[in-house]
Amino acid sequence: MELDAAGISYALCQTCAPRDFFKTDVRQPYVVRTRELHGVFEVTLAFAPKRSLSLAEDDEIRC
Repeated sequence: MELDAAGISYALCQTCAPRDFFKTDVRQPYVVRTRELHGVFEVTLAFAPKRSLSLAEDDEIRC
């Protein structure tokens, strides 16, 4: 992470929806929030929604 390179202290936290109606892709985390608590940055991650097969097929056709 760039924070490591800059020597900044941070903690990673994960969050998720209380329901699993929409499936997520655990290989695609993204930052949903950052905040500073007592000199340490807290970086909250969530996982991106999985792409539907029809969208993936549409992308293949365009390429």
